[in-house]
Amino acid sequence: MASLSLLDLKIRELIFAAPDVDRDVFASRAELIKRVCEGVTIYASSADKALQASKVWAGGYQVGDVPIEGPFLLREWI
Repeated sequence: MASLSLLDLKIRELIFAAPDVDRDVFASRAELIKRVCEGVTIYASSADKALQASKVWAGGYQVGDVPIEGPFLLREWI
C-alpha cells in the first residue's frame, strides 16, 4: 500500500521470517516491495510445521518454505 501511495518510508531492509505467502502472489508484488525498501531478506525453513500445513491447505509452496528444489528466489533481485 505504501508503494502505491508513493510514500518514502526509508526502509533499508525488509525482513520476512518464514512468510506464509503464496510464491506467485509474492513474485507478482515484488516490484511494489522494491519501491519501499533497499533490500529484502527472506528467512525460510524446510522444517516449519505451519508452512507444511499451509502447503497442503493452499495447494502450493509458500515463500518461507524450502522444497527439495531449493528456496524461493527472485532472479531479478540477485
